[in-house]
Amino acid sequence: MPIQKNKGKISTNKMCIEKLECYPTPYRPHLGLINALMDYTKRRDFYRIKQDPDGRVRTSLKVHGAYTGRVSSSTSITGSGQNLQNVPKSARSFYVPDPGKIFIQMDLSQAEARVVAALCKDTKWLNQFNEIDLHTWLASQLFSIPMEKVRKKVERQAAKKVGHACNYCLAWNALSKQLKCSAKEAKLHIANYFNVRTSVRPWHERVKETVKRDRLYERLTEDSYSSRARLTTRSTVTLLPPSPKVQARTT
Repeated sequence: MPIQKNKGKISTNKMCIEKLECYPTPYRPHLGLINALMDYTKRRDFYRIKQDPDGRVRTSLKVHGAYTGRVSSSTSITGSGQNLQNVPKSARSFYVPDPGKIFIQMDLSQAEARVVAALCKDTKWLNQFNEIDLHTWLASQLFSIPMEKVRKKVERQAAKKVGHACNYCLAWNALSKQLKCSAKEAKLHIANYFNVRTSVRPWHERVKETVKRDRLYERLTEDSYSSRARLTTRSTVTLLPPSPKVQARTT
């Protein structure tokens, strides 16, 4: 197996172990156990939650915490809590609502795929969101099986990853690591996806042309604020403040 490196140095972090686990070697079961141990060690931190004197757990939400514009979560200013956005299911039962109150969970239905379909100006794709579950439909197309035989945790989950990967130009080698499949399978999934979603590649090309021409790309973040990224070199990105037009609209 190849030596795994991170930032030029030999590494045994979780990402490197997962890469090694993809190779069909006698060591795969042992690598799987190491990965599981890393997961359990990480989960242990969620079981050691520091509370405030009133018994509550608080967190700090940062609108500037992620490069992509997403809101991030971390320890509160009072020192309690932690990142509450990725609490594992096994630890969520530790949190209880006040008497007479309940917790609810809300999620936008296939939100990112809807945005991509709109950016691609693909009306057929947009109309499909109101007709069928598109992750299940995509799984049936990628794996050549009827929709009713698509398993939610297997083919549907894999198709969801393929869709996100292709929408954001993830390379086949990275996709193969995500799906834990061979390079041949990953390349086939990507080719099949672009055969199904023919409007995605033209959208990619339009974005590339915009960046090449203007060295600038504007995007809309989750909170409806606009942010712009200026590319000064091949590897340097400068974030610019929201445009006045968008500020006027959102304030």
